[in-house]
Amino acid sequence: GCRLFYCPDFDKVATLNLRDPNSFHLAFGNACRTQVNLPAPLPSNPEIQTDLVQLLEGLKRGLLLDMVSNDMFATNLCRSAIYCSDSRLKTSEVGKLERGQRTKVFDYS
Repeated sequence: GCRLFYCPDFDKVATLNLRDPNSFHLAFGNACRTQVNLPAPLPSNPEIQTDLVQLLEGLKRGLLLDMVSNDMFATNLCRSAIYCSDSRLKTSEVGKLERGQRTKVFDYS
């Protein structure tokens, strides 16, 4: 699986947490996951830049993605709300991923 997150100073955080792997696991999930640190937003309109950084800061703990058989699961660990839709439904209803709860988000069968 992998972890999508935003943390400009991740190298410092990872080094500190490697001293206590259990604390890293509790905060960020299994350290063996592929860690995908999202890049900082490109400079743009200062108001938009501030909003983007604020949104990304909420992704510090990340979103865990796992594949099991033909299914993809997501676990939201971050402060930001993350939403997904169920393409099997005929409505365009969107559901919120509950924090800390593993949710099936895709089925390849």
